Amino acid sequence: MLPPATYQQVLTQMAQLVDELNESRDGNVKLASPYILLLARKLA
Repeated sequence: MLPPATYQQVLTQMAQLVDELNESRDGNVKLASPYILLLARKLA
């Protein structure tokens, strides 16, 4: 398990990467990659 500070850095870097690669500008996330398949659901 990662220390809390390291885990937070990983989350921050992941969010930055998604923002950088996101092709959608309407609030959704659209990533073009032949190597990724992701199914995500927003928790109610």
